[in-house]
Amino acid sequence: MEIMVALGVMAVVTLLVVGTLARLLNTGGKSAHQVAAMLLAQEILETSAASGPPQWGFPSAGAGNLRGERSLRLPGDQSDTLFQYKLDAIRLRKSPADLGTVTQLTVTVWWWGDEPKSRAELGRTSVELARTVYVRGETGP
Repeated sequence: MEIMVALGVMAVVTLLVVGTLARLLNTGGKSAHQVAAMLLAQEILETSAASGPPQWGFPSAGAGNLRGERSLRLPGDQSDTLFQYKLDAIRLRKSPADLGTVTQLTVTVWWWGDEPKSRAELGRTSVELARTVYVRGETGP
């Protein structure tokens, strides 16, 4: 009887340890995607701020279509992950006295889907970064 109880306790402990390890592996993969998305968002913000309006560094930006995508293979992954991104440029202030405009750039990067969202088993599958830039001497509306 004691041996049966001991085996039962060992089975329960083993299942708990295996479950914890499985969650840790899943969390590590999610963190890798979040870090990659954050670095990609920072790169897009830097490029956009340096390029300026109206295209903000997007070669085919037409009618406000500031979107793109990039495939990256992360460590430990068997295949590439498609990261999609969009840039929103919102003019905050324009005045003749300022000789330019202040614009807020917001980059959203997401993976595993066509739009940014959350998945029940994985949490958020997107990141968002914002930066305010001053564009000197910009003309236009």
